[in-house]
Order: sequence, then C-alpha cells, then structure tokens
Amino acid sequence: ALQLGQDAYELRSQRCQMCLRSDSLHKVIERLANPGVRRIVIVEAGSKRLEGIVSLSDIFKFFLS
Repeated sequence: ALQLGQDAYELRSQRCQMCLRSDSLHKVIERLANPGVRRIVIVEAGSKRLEGIVSLSDIFKFFLS
C-alpha cells in the first residue's frame, strides 16, 4: 500500500482481480482491460495459494520482446 501511495482503507474497498494459473493469456488480458486494473493476482486452483502477479507492463514486455 505504501509503495502504491494508497492507504489500507482504500485498498480494502477495492476488489482484488484474480486468475487461475491454468487460465489462458487471453483471459488475463481481458481482466487487465477492465478500467483501473493494472495487476492480476495469479492463484492455484482449489487452494487459492498465491502463484504470482502479472502486471499490465509485464504483458507489454512479453509482446514487445
């Protein structure tokens, strides 16, 4: 929250955008296309254990490299 310049109350009110590790790149990009979404939390199916975070800039870097 500090790195993003947001306080905890502001973050609590935001809905976390998630995708499963098995989801397609297309689905991740669709979620990132929603207004205000810059990062997607990637979780393991079933356990919802955090696998990673994909950012909008990660997608751009992937396509530009």
